[in-house]
Amino acid sequence: MWIDTEQHMHFIPSVFTNRSDSAEVLIHSPHNSVYTVIKSNRSFADLSGHWAKEDVEMLANKLIVNSWSNNQFAPDRQITRAEFAALLVRSLGLQDDKDNAYTDVTDQDWYAGAVGAAQKAGLVTGFEDDSFKSNANITREQMVTMIV
Repeated sequence: MWIDTEQHMHFIPSVFTNRSDSAEVLIHSPHNSVYTVIKSNRSFADLSGHWAKEDVEMLANKLIVNSWSNNQFAPDRQITRAEFAALLVRSLGLQDDKDNAYTDVTDQDWYAGAVGAAQKAGLVTGFEDDSFKSNANITREQMVTMIV
């Protein structure tokens, strides 16, 4: 995890290698920061028996995905463009950047930093009217475009 200036923890891509007498961590970071290792064991009551349970809980324990409450994930709910952009930014360990060119994203929006970082990294583009349509449900085509 990397710790920002406000003491919040964020996922940072890293690879752990076990040696006979120690462990080695290779951190893939696009920025200089303070890093730490944590152990987390989050689980969600509404994932019991769900096909994505293991993956969602792994991503929650890495602080990549968030939940609707402490024990509810809502796995079958549709995801918005802003939520998916935030997932990508978190999974890459990018720093939030509220500087973006979208007319419908304000500094007060919870996703402003993620959308700005995704735009700056070239992960997202807006629409012809300079909007991002943050609260619109994302399509599979838009997901693939952002991932590629």
